[in-house]
Amino acid sequence: MTTSDSIRPSEAELAGLERIQIYAGLDFIQAQQLAWDEAESKRQQPVMTAWFDRDARTCFPNPVCTGDDGPGWLFYARAAGADLAVCVDDDRYVFLFKGE
Repeated sequence: MTTSDSIRPSEAELAGLERIQIYAGLDFIQAQQLAWDEAESKRQQPVMTAWFDRDARTCFPNPVCTGDDGPGWLFYARAAGADLAVCVDDDRYVFLFKGE
């Protein structure tokens, strides 16, 4: 299993989150801005709790542990109250938000 595989979210791990799928062929910065726009249209005062970038094989926060609960960044986001996932280009980028 590669680092990218261990931090990439599965469908089951994203279950229970409101999920927005966008197919737009964007780079990370463009995708992040689009994710913010979507979050602001769905939530009042959204807060980004975590993100995943498959191309760069990185995530934030970048905890080194994974476990039965899935990737550490995803576990952190859920524990912080994330309830919205904006997924860009077939989970190439995933942005998690919480908000009212």
